[in-house]
Amino acid sequence: MLRHPNRVRITRSVAFFCTCVAVLIVLHLWYLDRAATAPSSSTSPVQNGKASSDVELVVASMKHENTSWIREYLPDWRSSIYVVDDPGAQLTVPRNKGREAMVYLTCV
Repeated sequence: MLRHPNRVRITRSVAFFCTCVAVLIVLHLWYLDRAATAPSSSTSPVQNGKASSDVELVVASMKHENTSWIREYLPDWRSSIYVVDDPGAQLTVPRNKGREAMVYLTCV
């Protein structure tokens, strides 16, 4: 018995739709399971008005840029301000290449 081409296309479309729904359900259940087993402590940089000790603000800057606002507006945050074009700066990179990437790869 030959199948009608439209019936085959409809069957494939329904199968594709059901597969997509099944994948979304599995992903949603996986997400709910991860959220339920996650530690109860918040990973926010600020907890109860105090900076978390395991979070640090890393900034890539150049000599001419004003970064004083970081210490002014975020005094409780730990911050590392790298000056990429000043080899004599306290925090700098071995070579000013790759924009901010070199700073994040250099962080200690």
